[in-house]
Amino acid sequence: MSEQDEHPTPRPEWSRPVSWTSRPVDQAPTTEPNRAYPGPPGDASPPTGEFPQVQPPHAGPQPYGGLGGLPADSGRPDGSGGRIFGIALLILLLMGIAAAGGGVAGAWVYAQVAADDNAGNVMVVDAPQLDYTSLASIASQVSPSVVQIRAGDGSGSGVVMSDEGYIVTNAHVVESSQGGQVSVRFSDGDTAPATIVGADARSDIAVVRVQDVPVTPATFGDSDQVLVGDTVLAIGSPLDFQGSVTQGIISGRDRTLPVGGPDQRRSLSGLLQTDASINPGNSGGPLVNMAGEVIGINTAIATDGVGSGFLGLGFAVPSNRATDVAQRLIAGEEIQHAYMGVSVTPVDAGGALIGEVAPNSPAEEAGLQEGDIVVGVDGKRITDSSDLVNVVQSAKPGDTLEVEFQRQGVTMTTTVTLTEAPD
Repeated sequence: MSEQDEHPTPRPEWSRPVSWTSRPVDQAPTTEPNRAYPGPPGDASPPTGEFPQVQPPHAGPQPYGGLGGLPADSGRPDGSGGRIFGIALLILLLMGIAAAGGGVAGAWVYAQVAADDNAGNVMVVDAPQLDYTSLASIASQVSPSVVQIRAGDGSGSGVVMSDEGYIVTNAHVVESSQGGQVSVRFSDGDTAPATIVGADARSDIAVVRVQDVPVTPATFGDSDQVLVGDTVLAIGSPLDFQGSVTQGIISGRDRTLPVGGPDQRRSLSGLLQTDASINPGNSGGPLVNMAGEVIGINTAIATDGVGSGFLGLGFAVPSNRATDVAQRLIAGEEIQHAYMGVSVTPVDAGGALIGEVAPNSPAEEAGLQEGDIVVGVDGKRITDSSDLVNVVQSAKPGDTLEVEFQRQGVTMTTTVTLTEAPD
């Protein structure tokens, strides 16, 4: 599947110039490589000045003791005016406490009033609390684990994985390296040489290592728990501005992007989509949740095919997949990818239309043909071509899939045994 898939989806662009040409698919947006564009940082100072003073509505002497028009005493001989004033003042206090202190303080004061009125029949109920975590504290917690990586004529970002100096990044960030060496710059400005441990272009994950250098490992979270709408931060070195932090949300899940030109039809699937601003140089940097955990490795952005700026669509390799590949690279294992051997496109009515079946592929051996529409795999509905790509790329060589498909209006099933993707 991974060698033959085609999708009318924005093409990912990486951190250095590449030579592929745009795919004319209904003028769909393309994706731009995260190249670094060095330049001097800007300087903007906030305006200064004094806030205007708020004047009371009446400039003259305030009646009734000057308490905002509330009478200190109504002048009644029985003194009830004082009680009225006291009640009014208590109401003001309650309003101020509720606004400044929140539910617990408000509930406590309410309980005291109820105690006075009901002589012991008191029930105190704590109001629910909201935990507003500081984005600045999250950024400062994670930033020491984020590095800038320079390789050949390109640059990107990376995330420290362990105390042993292993750093995870994108494969396309290090592909222009010379002699398997790159340069790493830490958040405090120190630099160190690093050796490429391994890279897997199909998952766009690579690992480099620095030695004899103190490092601060990041905490990696469970990307399977990420929900659309979750707040995230993207940290990295866009346009060579190291340590930049942007905020956004997870705007989509399980996205699929084609990789390479017409003669190199592969796809990245299962990607997280975010509207946190990502620009050239962010590649390999972390996408972080509000717990300060890395839940993705930023890898691509969508562009309009003219400029290289961010359009609001960025994509990240989920942390679970990134760490799995990285650990295998560190262990020296071969990274295997499942292969089905078809090219597919979406269908308006739903499903994945098979446009080509590779000779001697698992798909051909299972009897699948050009023009078949895959509508289900292992009981899971296939709504478009991305669904099928994601299913195959999430599997392993040797796995079998029960494929439901339609041929000339007739629904049929077959079993496909996946193999290792050819080089």
